Amino acid sequence: MVLQKLHGYRIIAVRNEMVSIWKTRGRYRKKMKCGYHKLLYHQRNKNETIIYVIKRLFGENISSQLIKMQRELIFRCIAYNVHTRINLLILRWFLHGLPLQNFKYTKKRYHKNIIIKK
Repeated sequence: MVLQKLHGYRIIAVRNEMVSIWKTRGRYRKKMKCGYHKLLYHQRNKNETIIYVIKRLFGENISSQLIKMQRELIFRCIAYNVHTRINLLILRWFLHGLPLQNFKYTKKRYHKNIIIKK
């Protein structure tokens, strides 16, 4: 089982909180009845959102059929990571503005030899 071999965890929300633990069937459901971490329970939504965005940006079909050739999915994930990093850099640049140290503005004096007559 995945929980024992890979040391994974599953979080199942309890349907009926009013039912006592001894009436609940299943070892994992009883563990979840005793308590589970609410912040970990809502992490699945983030995973589903990322998969949805990758499918929307790069298409939902994988053209390769062999297992060795299915690196296409890995490249899509890398492309998504690069895409988000670039967007974050552009957003950070836009919100913070350009640093003034890089662009030193020097005034040129063209009116140096102008004579004012009264």
